[in-house]
Amino acid sequence: MVYYLRKVKLVFLKIVMPVVLIAVTTVLGVFNYLMYNDASVSFYDTVIVDSSNIINFNQPSKTLTLPFALSEISGLDYDSKNDVLLAVNDERGKIYKIHKEKGKIVSKISFGDAGDYEGIEIVNDQIVMVNSSGALFFYDPDRRRTREVPTILSQANDVEGLFYDKKKERLLLACKGKVLKKGKKYERAVYAYDLEADSLKTKPYLKIDIKDLKKFMKANKPDFTTFSRIEKFAPSAIVRHPETKDIYVCSARGSSLLIYDKEKEIKNIVFLNEYKIPQPEGLSFDDDGNLYISSEGRRGKIFRFDAK
Repeated sequence: MVYYLRKVKLVFLKIVMPVVLIAVTTVLGVFNYLMYNDASVSFYDTVIVDSSNIINFNQPSKTLTLPFALSEISGLDYDSKNDVLLAVNDERGKIYKIHKEKGKIVSKISFGDAGDYEGIEIVNDQIVMVNSSGALFFYDPDRRRTREVPTILSQANDVEGLFYDKKKERLLLACKGKVLKKGKKYERAVYAYDLEADSLKTKPYLKIDIKDLKKFMKANKPDFTTFSRIEKFAPSAIVRHPETKDIYVCSARGSSLLIYDKEKEIKNIVFLNEYKIPQPEGLSFDDDGNLYISSEGRRGKIFRFDAK
């Protein structure tokens, strides 16, 4: 009896198990192909109040698959002077210049030690990065030196997004963690850093209230299938449209995008395809008003959504 049991076990290990593994691998491969390559899978679902939305979210006009060095791409900015995209990897102290049509790394610059870098912006003649603890890193390309500037933000606030407001000479820092000064659990905030005064304003520039987002959805599109996604909203990137001045804030959790008008009133909520854009962590506009969204996960990717 023991002999036959051993025979059965041997047959299972040598024949049955490999067949099962091949079958499972095949099914997963087909699933991944359909989710990541099938053009019939929509890229978004949206709650629209203001129909003047000027970005075509139906399908990206271009998808850039990035080198493995940028699998953890976190921040994104457009360099209009050189017509390239700038990015940071959230684990390395390097600035990456990316060809905006091919996705290739044109060049890279070391600006600091390894760290959790989350945003990048061109500020006049410097390049500024921010880490998750709220420290700013001002890199001077001419002198090849970096100046680190701490802020009152910390890891508890968990900074994820950075935007340069040229008109007001300030940086906007989007946080997915706690709000300063008695913030509520369901609130998230964006803070302004005054570049002339070298100080952070403790009063939020923009406060994101999850309860308000849910009310907005109930009033305009009572679709409860997306409620769980908006409940997870935590800012991962921020940018302002160059013409309309609308504020775009995305969340890697739930793969969603908020659009506020210049008065900071909610205008649209866009739910991106979670399979194709699983972790959006970078936003930027080019000079033509096209929107670039970078996403971590598997291979880092950048998606371009054209202006209408």
